[in-house]
Amino acid sequence: MANLITELDGAKAYIGLLSSEEISEANKLLEHLQDVIPKIEKDLLEKYPNEKGRIYFAHEFGTELRRLVKENNVKGYQKKIFWDQIRKFASLSEAIPKDRSENRYIYGYYYKLSEYPLQDIENINWSEWSQVLDTPSLVKEERFIDWLVAKSKKYKIKREEFRELMTGARIYIKDKDLAVYNDIQLYERLNMVYKISINRLTLYNDYFTKMNKKPTAARIKKTQKYKNKYYEETFNFIKLNKNIDIDEACNLVFKKVYNTWLDKNLDVISLGIIEIFAYEKGDFSQTRILEILKLNHDKSFNAITNLLVNIYKDYDDKTHSRKPVEVMYLNTTLKSR
Repeated sequence: MANLITELDGAKAYIGLLSSEEISEANKLLEHLQDVIPKIEKDLLEKYPNEKGRIYFAHEFGTELRRLVKENNVKGYQKKIFWDQIRKFASLSEAIPKDRSENRYIYGYYYKLSEYPLQDIENINWSEWSQVLDTPSLVKEERFIDWLVAKSKKYKIKREEFRELMTGARIYIKDKDLAVYNDIQLYERLNMVYKISINRLTLYNDYFTKMNKKPTAARIKKTQKYKNKYYEETFNFIKLNKNIDIDEACNLVFKKVYNTWLDKNLDVISLGIIEIFAYEKGDFSQTRILEILKLNHDKSFNAITNLLVNIYKDYDDKTHSRKPVEVMYLNTTLKSR
C-alpha cells in the first residue's frame, strides 16, 4: 500500500499515522511524481497538440498512470487520493482539464480509458468519452462501458446519435439493479436502448424536419423534459408489452409525447393503441387490438375509443381469455355508428 500525501489548510499532510520510515517513503514518492508527471505532460502535449489528438493523449497518459499505480502499490481505494496528489503537487500544465468534481478526477478518466486497447476506444472522441465518464450511473455499471466499446468497434456512432444514446442510457440505467442480468441479457437491453435512441432522431426528422414543422412552443422551451419523457414512456411501454415491435412502440410514444399526427386516422389508431397498451395486463392487445384498429380506421374517434374501452371491460383479466362480446362489438357496434 502506498504512503500518500494530501493538502490540508494549504500545507502538505500525510495520510494516516506514519512511521518515520513511511514518511520518508511518502516524500520519495512525491518527489518521483514531481519529476515524472511534468515530463509526461510535456511529451504528450507536444505529441498531441490539438483536440483531434485528445483521445490519444488521454490513453497514453492513462497508460503511464497505470504504470505508476502498479509500481507504487496504490490500492483501489487510494486512487482518488493519488490523483489529487498528482494534481496538487506534481502537475505543472494548465492544459490538463480541470477535475469535474471532488469525486470525478480527470486522471481517473485517463486511467479508465487505458484499461482498453487504443484501437478499441478511438472511434469515440474525447469529448464523448467525457460525457460517459461524467455520468455516475454509467460509470457505476462497468459493463455499459464494455458494451459501448464493443459497439463502437463495429460502428462509428455519430455525434448526434451519441448524445441521444447518453440520454437514453442514463434514464434506463438509473436506479436499476443490473446485476440480475448476465452479460448477454444486459447487452440485449442496451442494444434496445440504442435502437430507441436512434428511433427518436429518425422520428423527429420524419415528423418535423422533413415536413418543415416544429414542435409546440412548450416542447421547444423544455426540450430535455420531453426528450426524457419519450424515453421514460417508451421503456415503460415496452416493459408492459414485451412482445411489441420496438419501432412501433417508439413511433406511438413519440406521437403521444410530441403531440404530432399525420392525419386523423393515425390519431385514432395511435391513441387507441397507447391507451390499451398502457393498461393491458395480458397478451390480448398485442395482435387483436391492432387488427381491430386497422379494420375500423375510418370510424370516428369516439366510436373507436368506445369500442376499445368496452372490449377491454369485457376482457377476462383472470383467465386472459377473450369473450364472445368482442366479436359482437366488432360486428355490430361500429356498424351502427
